Amino acid sequence: MIANGINVILGISLVYVAVLDTPLFAGPSWRGIAALAALCFVAFAFTARRSDYAPWHAILTSWLGALLVAAVGLSFIPAWPVAASTWICFWAGLLTAFLALWAALYRRSAARYREQLAGNGAAATEST
Repeated sequence: MIANGINVILGISLVYVAVLDTPLFAGPSWRGIAALAALCFVAFAFTARRSDYAPWHAILTSWLGALLVAAVGLSFIPAWPVAASTWICFWAGLLTAFLALWAALYRRSAARYREQLAGNGAAATEST
């Protein structure tokens, strides 16, 4: 839950940098910030996956971190538009904050989940 909370704060901070701090984002230093944020997204998502009820929040957060790393890599192409980098950072930060907050707050009863699966005739495929 703590790792998800850190991802929420980090995602909101990335959105702030992408939208409101244009001098920082217009320069080359945004690449380091975005790459560091992406690595933190992946590291904290891996940590949070152990304690989360469902692993899909952490998987999507890891994918968003990988997308952010790819955007940083593509930004070295001279024809790459700054607007594309801005939007990728914005959406990666916003979606990561949303998913991490959802994972931090969502606590479903495991016994109720198993009963619901058994009632529908589905096999319980809950991962731990």
